[in-house]
Amino acid sequence: MAPLNCTKLSVITITGIVTQTFGLSLFVFGFFPVKSALPGTSGSESFFAPVCDFVRNLSDTTLPSDKLKSLYQELSGIPPSFDRLILMVVDDLPAEFVLGKNEKPPYKQFKEAMPYTQSLVASGSAIGYHSRAAPPTAMVSGAIGGFLDVAFNFNTQAMMDDNLLGYSKGEGYCQVDQNVSRHLADELSKDDWNLLILHYLGLDHVGHIGGWSSVLMAPKLKEMDEVVKLIHSSIKQSQGNRQGRTLLMIVSDHGMTENGNHGGSTYEETDSLALFIGLRNHVFDYASVINQIDIAPTLALLFGVPIPKNNVGVLIREAFDSLKEISPVMHFMIIRVQIRVSAIILQRTCFVACIWKRQLYTPPGSLRGALSLLATKITAALQQHITSFSNLQVSGYREELLINLLIYLHLDWRHCLSQVFLLLISGRILRGWHQGGVNWTSLPDISKWLEHAGSRYVKPLQLMSAVLVISIGLFALFSIESRGKCLQMVRLGFLISGLLVLLHITRYQDYAFSSTNYGATFLVQITYAILGAVTIGTVVALPWLIPLSTSKIFPADNTFSPPFSPSIQEKFPLVELRDTLYVVGWAYILCWCLLQLLLQQPINTTPILLLLLQIVAGVHYFVRSGTQEWVEIAGFYCLGMAGHFALGNSNTLATIDVAGAFIGISNHSTFLSGILMFIITYASPMFILLSLVMYISTKSMVHLVIPEKANAGDILMMLLGFPCPVPLVLNSILLTAYTVVLLFMQNHLFVWSVFSPKYLYVCATTVCTLIGVFIVAATGFYTYFVLAMRKEKACSGQQRHKIVDST
Repeated sequence: MAPLNCTKLSVITITGIVTQTFGLSLFVFGFFPVKSALPGTSGSESFFAPVCDFVRNLSDTTLPSDKLKSLYQELSGIPPSFDRLILMVVDDLPAEFVLGKNEKPPYKQFKEAMPYTQSLVASGSAIGYHSRAAPPTAMVSGAIGGFLDVAFNFNTQAMMDDNLLGYSKGEGYCQVDQNVSRHLADELSKDDWNLLILHYLGLDHVGHIGGWSSVLMAPKLKEMDEVVKLIHSSIKQSQGNRQGRTLLMIVSDHGMTENGNHGGSTYEETDSLALFIGLRNHVFDYASVINQIDIAPTLALLFGVPIPKNNVGVLIREAFDSLKEISPVMHFMIIRVQIRVSAIILQRTCFVACIWKRQLYTPPGSLRGALSLLATKITAALQQHITSFSNLQVSGYREELLINLLIYLHLDWRHCLSQVFLLLISGRILRGWHQGGVNWTSLPDISKWLEHAGSRYVKPLQLMSAVLVISIGLFALFSIESRGKCLQMVRLGFLISGLLVLLHITRYQDYAFSSTNYGATFLVQITYAILGAVTIGTVVALPWLIPLSTSKIFPADNTFSPPFSPSIQEKFPLVELRDTLYVVGWAYILCWCLLQLLLQQPINTTPILLLLLQIVAGVHYFVRSGTQEWVEIAGFYCLGMAGHFALGNSNTLATIDVAGAFIGISNHSTFLSGILMFIITYASPMFILLSLVMYISTKSMVHLVIPEKANAGDILMMLLGFPCPVPLVLNSILLTAYTVVLLFMQNHLFVWSVFSPKYLYVCATTVCTLIGVFIVAATGFYTYFVLAMRKEKACSGQQRHKIVDST
């Protein structure tokens, strides 16, 4: 068998990546369901018996708005209960803040922050519910979204499903959802609108930054309470002026955990608020619970518009207690509409079921039937084992894995004792910094303890960690024995960037909601620009500008010096390759660290420092170790994945840091926010992958001493033969394993709440690995070919000079 050279390795790697990408895309789009909705919008057919004709009576929706409203009222025989609706959406407001929990009133600090709203609830002037949250569009459509709606609804520009807002707009309503409170008083005094939508995002931002215990939480709730007071007072005045009956409804799209996160399926995250102000309720129950999809049909009947076609919610009975004379009619209407929708869906389901039954029917005793039964039994057996495997918390066994790996590496305790202790101690601190997963949430958590202790402990620790991170990176660059202008510019650029990061931490980070917010955004944008220019400039320009042959830019303390004498160094054909990769590697590391200091939560600055120390300690050891290179790369890969959970990430979508994805962005951009969110979430795995460039530069190049044996393939195989394929192979093994697990667990009760979110993380990890490996490979190829071309030209010039001298 022919030996594996650089060309064969590149072809095999690229083929594997393309095949894996195609297979993963095929599986993802085939496995994850996309919600199917009934076509069209509801019209007058809402008031007739269900039929199977999907396009019947759709033409009446083209009538003028006043005739449409008269037609619907004539057909239903139900006059609207209200003329105007004010929908106040307070993003991220848990119902527990207003209504309490477990038949107990809210906590004192929350109750005192919203006195006016509490008085309305206590006096029976408002009806409050714990609303089980669904995708936010459920409030106006009454439909339940699919699993992938978490991605499809991200910054969506338009809602295509049938919904209440469409009917309101079609009937001539005016939708005002901009500037929120800025023009609220003026709008409330006017009579030219029937629907007013207010969407407040401040509470969501406060939650992401500090959670329930944030010092900004009570002032923000007080601000919302003042808005409720202003609106309710205006409603009472307008009713006295006979401007029509107005309903104020306060809702939230979801709740939040104590840390301020959301996106999961826990009670705290799905406990949203639904508060009707304008309907009297003399018996208040703190435990009243509804589904968020029940809001749409209730509002539809209260305002005399058709119920959205895809609605699966039911009528909130208590909302009609004050309208007893027409309540039975409304109950009949909601039942009839529900039967109509259910009949259509059932008809579709039965039709599909009949087709599958004809295609899959197998006679008893046939070979196909026996194989089907055998497959069923095998699947059931595998599910029992896979369930136990899937429930293992890998954020709990990584510490033991790393310890065993260090033992396997045959550590030389005489020379590497400090590195070993640094790896073990930093790893243990990272292990306890964030107690994630199901098995460890009850254990003491360093980050939670510091957050509860207050900013007087978090802030100094953050500053100390940030200063140490910047100092380590700058020391690595300043310790290089070279005074070239290019390297001086690199040092100056990163020094300025580090100072700007420290300025942002000390001056702007705690005042994201004050008038200095613009200054903070501008400062971060400048930092982004300088970091990008310095890093990209270093990668592109350094191979062209580094001096040839006489280059000696190794660290002053000889920490990473090659294991041979300077006389042998002069015989290297490409000694500059090692020097350039060392500088570029540290440029990657320092740039990534500074980005994380800007974007991560303040509590995560210390884990960034510990990860950097682990990288430095690992490289220190591997320089002098005699272990196989693939084992070293695998060790770095494990460090990166362990750090992923040490930064507070988990296997649920709720721990994704959304707040950091908007730092330095003045206008909303889905693309830019997505990039920043990816940088925050995969800080540790990408950190390790980028550090491989510096790791490559520290490896021995002794076999390159003999020029005739040092061809391009040998050098590139030495550079990239293990740093690129090993992470790809490890990730492919995990991706394959989790794909098999998800396939066998497709009928499991937790397939959408546990297994599928984890698989999305695995897919994103695959993208992270591909990007990181591409950067490492591209850097190695580019640096080598530029230096090789320069070396060849220099040798040719010297040869011509010798010929001239000889003549």
